Amino acid sequence: MKILLAPGYSFPADTSAFIAARDVQDLLETKGRETAVCTPLPGFRNAVRFDAPAPSRKKLFVSDMIPPATYEETMYLRGALDSSFLKKDIAAVRDAIRTYHPDLLFEFSRPAAAIAARLENIPYVSYVPYGSTKDIPFPAKCLKDINNVLSSLHLEQILRLSDLCVPAASRIGFSPAFLYRQPRGVTPLGSLCHHRKRRDPDSHVCIFPGALPAKTASALIDDCFLGAPYDVFGWYSDAQPSARDHLRISSVPRTEMLAGASVCIHDGCDALFSRCIYLGIPQIIISDGSWERARNASSLIHCGCGLVLNEETVTMADVYEAFRKVVTNDAYRKKAEHIADALLDDPDLTDIMKRF
Repeated sequence: MKILLAPGYSFPADTSAFIAARDVQDLLETKGRETAVCTPLPGFRNAVRFDAPAPSRKKLFVSDMIPPATYEETMYLRGALDSSFLKKDIAAVRDAIRTYHPDLLFEFSRPAAAIAARLENIPYVSYVPYGSTKDIPFPAKCLKDINNVLSSLHLEQILRLSDLCVPAASRIGFSPAFLYRQPRGVTPLGSLCHHRKRRDPDSHVCIFPGALPAKTASALIDDCFLGAPYDVFGWYSDAQPSARDHLRISSVPRTEMLAGASVCIHDGCDALFSRCIYLGIPQIIISDGSWERARNASSLIHCGCGLVLNEETVTMADVYEAFRKVVTNDAYRKKAEHIADALLDDPDLTDIMKRF
C-alpha cells in the first residue's frame, strides 16, 4: 500500500499536525509501507517528497489580539484558510496524488488535502484535533474564503472545518480518553507513542516550544539550559541543528527522547501533551491561552503532574523556577506515573497498523 501524508503547517509551527504526521510516517516506514509526504517541512526520513506552498500568517489588529477560542479562528489567523493559499495548496496536493498514485491519503489538519482527495476521488483519513468538533461560535469571516473555493470547485459549503472530515474513509483522534472523549465517528487511538514501553526516568530534559517565535524560543533555551550538566534536547520552529556542551538542538522535535525524561517543557500542543501523559513524564506548558494550549494547560493542572506558564510574560527565571519545582518535588513524577499506569490498556500508535 502506498500512502501520501499531508500534514498541516504554518508559522509558528503547527506542532501537533507536524509531530503526528512524522510519527505515523516513521511507523509506516518501519512496517514496510511505501510513503510520500507533501510538505515543505523537514524530518520525514526516506519518504518521497512533494513540495507545497506555505501560508502567510495574518497581521493582527487590536481586535485579533485575544487568543483564538476555536479551531477555525486559529487556522484563519495562520493564513491557512485564505483563498489564494488554498488554491495553491490544493493544486500542490493534487499534483502529488497524480504523480505518486497513492492508495490512500492521510491528512493532518490540512483542509486543502481533504479537498484535493475528494477532487481526485481517492480515499483519505483525517486526523481530527480534539476540540475541532466543538460547537463554539466563531466569526463568519473565518470560513468565507474556503467556502468560496469550495463553491468554485462545485463542492458543498461547510459550517465548521470538521465538516471536511465527514466524507473521509476514517477519522482518527489521539488523546487520553479519561480527559477528552472523542466525538461520535472519530476512532480514538490513544497515544502517539509506544506508551507500553516506558523507561525509568533519568536526568535528561526535553524542551520543545515549537509554537513560540524562533528568537524567543532560542533565547529561552540558551538562557535556561546552556551549560547544564545533564543532556538537554531542544527544538523550536525553524531551528538549526547544533550541539554545545550538553545542549542539543535539532531541526525536528526528537520525540523519541521523551521516554525517560525528567521533565518536558513544551508549548501545550495536543501531540506533546498526550505523549507525556502516556509516558508518565511531568510537564511544564507555556500557554498562550488559545483553545488547544489552554485546554491542555487546564488538564495538566487538574492532573497535578506539572505546571503552567504564560507565554506573554514568561521569562528565563520563570522557566527555570518551574523546572526546579518539578524535578525536586517527587509528587509531580508520582502523579504522572500513576496516570500513565491507568492508561496502559489504551491503544497506541502501533494500533494504526491494523488499518493500513
